[in-house]
Amino acid sequence: TPIVLGLVAIITMFSSVVSGFILLLFAFFSAWYAYAVWNRVEFAVACLKVVISVFKQLPSPLLFNLLMAAASIVILVFDFMIFVAVAYSAQTAGAQGFIIFLLYALIYWHNIVTINVAHVTACSVMGAWLYNRSLDNVSLSSFKRAITTSFGSICFGALIEAVVRALSALLRHLERNAENQCTMIVLCCLRCLINLIADIISYINSYAFVFVALYQESYLESAKDCWNMFKTRGCEAIVNDDLTTIPLYLGAMFLVCVVVVVGMVVDGLSANVLIAITFALVIYFCSVYTLISYTKTLYVVWINDPASFKSNRPEEFAQIVEAAQNFGYDTNWVYSNQAYRGKPAAV
Repeated sequence: TPIVLGLVAIITMFSSVVSGFILLLFAFFSAWYAYAVWNRVEFAVACLKVVISVFKQLPSPLLFNLLMAAASIVILVFDFMIFVAVAYSAQTAGAQGFIIFLLYALIYWHNIVTINVAHVTACSVMGAWLYNRSLDNVSLSSFKRAITTSFGSICFGALIEAVVRALSALLRHLERNAENQCTMIVLCCLRCLINLIADIISYINSYAFVFVALYQESYLESAKDCWNMFKTRGCEAIVNDDLTTIPLYLGAMFLVCVVVVVGMVVDGLSANVLIAITFALVIYFCSVYTLISYTKTLYVVWINDPASFKSNRPEEFAQIVEAAQNFGYDTNWVYSNQAYRGKPAAV
């Protein structure tokens, strides 16, 4: 990425010096980041090896990801039908803005809930494996918990993010209809700030729902436990997330290239190729999201309950600890006999 950004920056400078300089700064910071985290790659690779081996053994959450993706599309169609019918029915601008905000919140809420039902399902499956629970029909039982006992926590956490996302969408709507540039600039800055807050909430939720899946507790308790984890070892979580997702998303680019080449050889550049690319990407990203859920669960258990991890999966525990030690990570705490949370897993 730094090399590509650097080349693009040099080419851009021939047409716009300012844009080229900005891209060059991005290339510099990207190169610095790559240098700073390079020694952590082995730890991320060790985590990926474990979750991929588990995915080979327990791939069934992929089906629930596909199921929730289909459900999300169906719900989205109905939401947009309601949006088109209701959004511009108000008589005043204030009422119209309020209705648009509520509709945006509804659309985002439904979408985020379906995504996190699949996420909690996958986290429960990974938790069952980590704690050496029975794996008979584990995906189905995890899905049942996600849409019953954990559903309230999922909906509440998703609602918080949906409201913030809806506020951002409303600001975008107002920005497009602004009458002067000054107002547009203010609204744009506010929207950027709101988007940043929404991304932070989304990231915290991705770990809070791991606690919901593992310990069957309320969203607020899970968010509190998640925040405590971030206060102690949050930087490692962010870096590990970034390093483990890079190869997964690069795989999507590789997949598109392969499908395009094969499709053109077999049928030429046609609608069939586009359909094949769409289906391939849907299946691939459902697999990626399952792997991401597995990785987050692995990290949470390693941080919060190393004693149980060591006793139930000693081989994988040793691999991760060895990889962590190789980049100078202090792993003395993982040999403690007491779990960080002090609560047993409920998976």
